[in-house]
Amino acid sequence: MPEVPKGMHAELEFSEKGILDWEYKEDGEFGMKYFLPIVLFKHPSLESLSSSGDSIRWATKCQAGEALYNIVKEGIDSLRQEVFGRKWKLSRSLTGAYNLDQM
Repeated sequence: MPEVPKGMHAELEFSEKGILDWEYKEDGEFGMKYFLPIVLFKHPSLESLSSSGDSIRWATKCQAGEALYNIVKEGIDSLRQEVFGRKWKLSRSLTGAYNLDQM
């Protein structure tokens, strides 16, 4: 997924099933990078998204991405229910910080 511009937001769902896996890798001196499969419904940099959303990967180093990855991979069922089947709003502040909220 392209970077969300500062002061804007994207709308998405996390994918539990499909061809994209939840994974991570070391990103050199910058730490861990997480790859989270999503269905993207709205993004300020992408005008050609289908009305039912497009399945892609969100590559992120943000703390919310790490927390979601750990919830999914550790199989915390009570929390997994809160992740999947819900729409999320990924906002980026004017300072560049990301915030992830359920819609």
